[in-house]
Amino acid sequence: MAVVLKVFVVLILATFTQVIADRQTRPQLLGGWRKAKEDDKGIQMALQFAMTEYNKESNDMYISKVHRIISLKKQVVAGMRYLMTVEVITTSCEKSKYTMENCPNSRNTSTITRCTFEVLSVPWQKITELRQHFCI
Repeated sequence: MAVVLKVFVVLILATFTQVIADRQTRPQLLGGWRKAKEDDKGIQMALQFAMTEYNKESNDMYISKVHRIISLKKQVVAGMRYLMTVEVITTSCEKSKYTMENCPNSRNTSTITRCTFEVLSVPWQKITELRQHFCI
C-alpha cells in the first residue's frame, strides 16, 4: 500500500510540473493582446491618429507630440485594436501656425504627460477611431 501511495504522489508531482512547464512555453491565445514594435506600420498609423485626435480635443494653443514610447500592444478583433502608452510633450509650436508634421522637435520640458490611447482600426470599412484615452 505504501508503494502505491508513493507512486501516486510521484505521478501527481510529475503532472503538476508538466502543467507549469506548458503554461510557460505555450503561445498566447488567439485574439489576445500581443506586444507590438515601434516599426509596425499599424502602430505608427494608430499613434499618429491618436495624437491628431488628442491635439484636436485639447484646448492648449500648442501642439503636443510623442516624446517617448512606454508600451505598445495590438489585438486582432473585427479589425485591429491598438493600445499605446506614451509620454507626450507640449511643443512650442502654436496650432494656428504649425501642424504635427512641420513642428520641429522643440519642447517645453515642464509639460511631460503620460497618456494611454486605444485605437480601433477596421481598414476594409475605412474606420479608424480613438476609442478611449486618458492622461496623467
